[in-house]
Amino acid sequence: QLLLTGFEQVSEEGRFLVVAPEATNGRWDLTGGDSDYLQAVVDAVPCTDSSRMYASGMSMGSGMTFAQACDSQRRFAAFGGVALTGFQPQCESVPPAPIIYFHGTKDQVVPFQGGPPDGEDVVLEPVPAVMREWARHNGCTQTSTEKVGEDVTLREWTSCQAEADVEYYRVRGGGHTWPGSAGFIADAIESSLGKTTQSVDASRLMWEFFEGYTLPAS
Repeated sequence: QLLLTGFEQVSEEGRFLVVAPEATNGRWDLTGGDSDYLQAVVDAVPCTDSSRMYASGMSMGSGMTFAQACDSQRRFAAFGGVALTGFQPQCESVPPAPIIYFHGTKDQVVPFQGGPPDGEDVVLEPVPAVMREWARHNGCTQTSTEKVGEDVTLREWTSCQAEADVEYYRVRGGGHTWPGSAGFIADAIESSLGKTTQSVDASRLMWEFFEGYTLPAS
């Protein structure tokens, strides 16, 4: 997924480190020991500002990102996801979480309108409903909708507790893809995973969002 995101180039411009842990067999355990693994990865990164660490991912990686947002031992200041969201009962007990999220309406792997994801037995809520849950949890009192690209609409919730805003980008016709991925990678996956929008760059938008947040002192 690191090749998809282009985060390495963004990091050179923004002067931040990118750490890309890999799940066992390419699949994250959202409720098991992988959370401890990520905590260990964070601890192993030297010479960093522990108040300015951020989590992002796509598909199962995005699911893991949201699991970290709901972790009572939160180590990340803000969260960015693409193509898999979630709000579980345990999320109610954690502080507000700043979130930026992207999802394509034609995603055939993780359906935009909810239901079972490809090859899974679970049933997911519709994406808009989950994002409203996060806005409610964060205590946001203002919302706005803006068309930011030919095929992309941003719904933003602001005036939130702890300034934990929620940004949700709806990609009309987008597939199970990372917005802004260009070149041979986007072309290669289009037949199997769907369209990749070039109207927005998820990596750059995530970094712009992340820059505004630091982890509160414990």
